[in-house]
Amino acid sequence: MNTKAVSFIFLLFMACFAVFMLGEISVRTLAIWTGESGYALYCLPFFYAIMAVYWLLVIKNFPIIRTSPVPLFQVFVFAAYVLALCWLVNGSFDNRSNFLRIPLPLLTIGFVYSLTMRMKDTRWITPATFAVLLVMVLKALQSSKTALDYRHLDECVSAGSYYALYFLPVVLASHRRWVRLASIALVLIAVVQSAKRGGLVAFLLGLAAYMLSQPLVANAGRKKFRKFATLIIMASVLTGIFADRVMNSDMLVVRRMSEIERTGGSGRTFVWQTTMRMIEESPIWNWVAGHGWNTVIEDSPLMLSAHNDPLEIMYDLGVFVLLLYLFLHAQIIRRCIVMTRQRSRYAPAMACSYGIFLVNSLVSHIFLYPSYILVFALVWGILLGLYDRERRRTQVGLSERWMCET
Repeated sequence: MNTKAVSFIFLLFMACFAVFMLGEISVRTLAIWTGESGYALYCLPFFYAIMAVYWLLVIKNFPIIRTSPVPLFQVFVFAAYVLALCWLVNGSFDNRSNFLRIPLPLLTIGFVYSLTMRMKDTRWITPATFAVLLVMVLKALQSSKTALDYRHLDECVSAGSYYALYFLPVVLASHRRWVRLASIALVLIAVVQSAKRGGLVAFLLGLAAYMLSQPLVANAGRKKFRKFATLIIMASVLTGIFADRVMNSDMLVVRRMSEIERTGGSGRTFVWQTTMRMIEESPIWNWVAGHGWNTVIEDSPLMLSAHNDPLEIMYDLGVFVLLLYLFLHAQIIRRCIVMTRQRSRYAPAMACSYGIFLVNSLVSHIFLYPSYILVFALVWGILLGLYDRERRRTQVGLSERWMCET
């Protein structure tokens, strides 16, 4: 397959992904079915068709996936899908549309990894990803306004900004500084407007990981690293000094942050305690095979999900899938460390992605929504593909230099 065809398939897939996001953000923000909500379902056949055509064309030269988090991610999603399918046969998996969405992250991460490795010119990645991020942010803002009008409220909390937040790291891998700065500003606006406390904490931690890893990758030495660390400390001190003024402002997200101690994070501590008690009272069989996809909300006396991925996975799918999930965390951390040690220019973006993933996995539920997992699959597939391209070129350059010297 020639490189122009690979670039065309990549752009076509990203366009389909952008339309898919329009539907998903509408559903997550409005919590009702609208005409735009159907976009996600309409896009599913196109996703599978694009990937099927691509794999048929390259099947003779099937790519070897070198980066361990990619196949591990696929094994984790596959195990979750098989168990969800078993519970579907048993009648416990009520959301049939998720049955069509769950395989998508499994296939997408390998697909975009392969595309990225095969692209001769990666210049299309920056405009494509930035355009998708812009669509996500504008749709999240527009859906929040629609939600306010629909519910006749002055303010509300919405989860539509999470998609832009999860997608941000891949845009931060851009060579263009203005793209990176504009992306950070856009996502910050979306997160603050959504009033999601977990999203704001995830954004700040991901940005801190990105900034702290940059001087390490740039080989700037301890002096520049200390400069970055000093800036972060000064920002923390200034935040502490002006905390009272900030907390007394009228912004919804600020008011919700100030109420965390009183409300226990919207009752999350009580939700976690209840879910842990449900796990402890489960029979041994359910410890092994779980109870079925998204069954915490069905079985909990609170009628709420666990709002914590490890607890949700343990109750829904059992201990073996939970071990795969924890091993996936370990592999991503290891890959971030290796990329930083090798001074890969994509290490800061990968560190940012994991920081966001970690926070929202602990205080929210990435795992429950296949569309959330899909965004991370796309981001990690592109970043790890770019990293392996970079590493392959370095190895080729060293080999050619050695041959010239000998």
